[in-house]
Amino acid sequence: MTILVVDDEKALLDLATAVLEKQGYRVLGAISGTQALQLWEEHAPEIGLLLTDMVLPDGANVRDLSEKMQAAKPALKTIFSSVFSRKMMDEVFHFPGPIRFLHKPYAPKQLVEAVHAALNDNSNGRTGDPVESP
Repeated sequence: MTILVVDDEKALLDLATAVLEKQGYRVLGAISGTQALQLWEEHAPEIGLLLTDMVLPDGANVRDLSEKMQAAKPALKTIFSSVFSRKMMDEVFHFPGPIRFLHKPYAPKQLVEAVHAALNDNSNGRTGDPVESP
């Protein structure tokens, strides 16, 4: 299973990569929406999960980013992450329906639990049972 992790905080990107690789996942890391789309174009068939920060430095709209990827691959699981509250992110991005959300900062155990829950969820895409950290 390959996971695309998108986060402009290099330390957090490195931590998520190390934690997920230790769990046996292949991780592709991107620090911007532009880089994420490039990796997507090269590796879409093998990517099963997108873990993305909701605020990216290049002005990328993560809702548009995830919707573009899910249009090409409807079964793609997505977890959104932010230091801002989920309520605040809902107000900014206006997601229709529930999303999987992991609040930053998160502990390695929370990350692993969120990824496992998303991958084991039988619903498609970014919806399904919300995954939230405290």
